[in-house]
Amino acid sequence: MFRIRKKIFPENGYEACEQKYQTFLDNNQKYIDDSFYEMFHYDYFHDGNLSEFHFDFHCRTLTMVLCCPNYLNQRDECVNIDYRIVFSNVSCFDYRLDGQVDSDRNPPVLLDPIIFLHGEIGTLLSPCRKMSLVMELYSPHANSPLWVSLIFDQVKISPVEPLAFEVLKRTDHLRLE
Repeated sequence: MFRIRKKIFPENGYEACEQKYQTFLDNNQKYIDDSFYEMFHYDYFHDGNLSEFHFDFHCRTLTMVLCCPNYLNQRDECVNIDYRIVFSNVSCFDYRLDGQVDSDRNPPVLLDPIIFLHGEIGTLLSPCRKMSLVMELYSPHANSPLWVSLIFDQVKISPVEPLAFEVLKRTDHLRLE
């Protein structure tokens, strides 16, 4: 679960939690990869679909394909950009599904689709040694949050279609909200 952002709704002290989280990140930003910081600190992936999730135990890597629905085109319409995110040298990988789940249903059906709700970076341990991410995901079929926690050494975040993405960026046809 989130370490600092325990209360994520305005009626539960959202502003105080966000200020504490921002102060923590400001003090530790030099230890956090820039692209990871940018994309997950501002939750640019919020409400994006998670279309691939694969953990390789032998190589200790987690690969995800996650949609970033927060790009705007020139007409201020939302544009989805899929990103491949590879976490390397994963030393801790944990997940938990809150609530009771119907055990008669097939788990892949329960977890498809999965939507990224929130993330919290750097709070699982000292960020000067490793990076960390806690994600709250949601499956409408499971009707329960799915919490995924990672501790890792490196992360690579890149568009699934890098050439098309570069063309759109260079022509100023896209901007992050």
